[in-house]
Amino acid sequence: MKKFIAPFIVILFGIIIIPSCTKTDLNNSTLTAINQNSKTVNPNVLQCGNGYQWDYYLKKCVPVCASGYHNDSITGACVVNGGGTGITISYAGVNITYFSNNHILSFNSASDVNTVLNQLDADYENYNAAYENQYTNYTALQLDSLDSVNNFDELRTYRDFEGQFAGYTSERSVFENNETSWLNNNMTGADPDSLDYTSDNSENAICNSNYNLIIAGTTYQWTPSGLIVGGGIIESIASPAAINCFSNYKIAKYYYSSDQSRRCKFKVAVNDCLIRGSAKAKVKSFRKKSNGKWVHSRMNMKVNLQGTFFTTNCSQWVTITENKGYLKRRELKYVNRQNSGYGYTESGYFQGSFYTDASGLSATIVLQ
Repeated sequence: MKKFIAPFIVILFGIIIIPSCTKTDLNNSTLTAINQNSKTVNPNVLQCGNGYQWDYYLKKCVPVCASGYHNDSITGACVVNGGGTGITISYAGVNITYFSNNHILSFNSASDVNTVLNQLDADYENYNAAYENQYTNYTALQLDSLDSVNNFDELRTYRDFEGQFAGYTSERSVFENNETSWLNNNMTGADPDSLDYTSDNSENAICNSNYNLIIAGTTYQWTPSGLIVGGGIIESIASPAAINCFSNYKIAKYYYSSDQSRRCKFKVAVNDCLIRGSAKAKVKSFRKKSNGKWVHSRMNMKVNLQGTFFTTNCSQWVTITENKGYLKRRELKYVNRQNSGYGYTESGYFQGSFYTDASGLSATIVLQ
């Protein structure tokens, strides 16, 4: 008589006990699902794709979660261990889940991230434009004084967004606090801008203080080399020092007016990641006070982007020439956004410029 070695089912007090099996115990071409209602076996469940596994309770393929995450029992998405179910709010028609235990924002898709970033940009611009349009005949210095009287906060829209998540600290607010301390120390010590990897308040606002965010169940982190996933896999990285076609690269420099009473920090950057490709030009204005210390100060400024924007390996391209300003702002940014993959350029093919009404205070940076 042959030995019976197949898996067995034990019925104990009316409960069916099924021994567990590993993924390697299953047939290579199919995964078997248990129909709990009929207690029958359905052999027609296709094997999940790479990076996914079959969930017998949800009866669908779910992502294989990274260390520190598990599949949510309702949605199947990867969620942070110990993060609870999270608190979900709606912004720009997009649901954002905040895991307060881990102080991280979670988005359902890259498309949702783009929608939120575009709305953050629009809210900031509309809020500042509405305020400034009330005082079109004021000079930049007069607006500085008026801001103090009105307690005007140019970054209020970002604070309002971040304030919806109790206990949340964004990378934007970390950078702002570091820069304030740096200015109070008369710009001595390490420039906090060296840790601003995105050159973008909106992108920094959705990242926590460790530059982390969750997209479709996967945790990502901004680094000097671009966006990476939690396991250390580089999502997008290239360097002009290594190859001719590069991304995730910026050049930042200080420029002074001819009388040394004004200075501007100007940054030109290209980025490509899961979220989007973009080219940026951003200028920030500082004024020296009578006590010799530097402060943020409004200035009549304009920024320009010009050049060729490539896909990966610089195989396809678009050419842009775009401007923003003149506007009396403390900082002024222009971003050209493209689909993910269009975030590359070649040495000498892309440049940003800024212009002011201060003597001698204008410049151009060429990425190379």
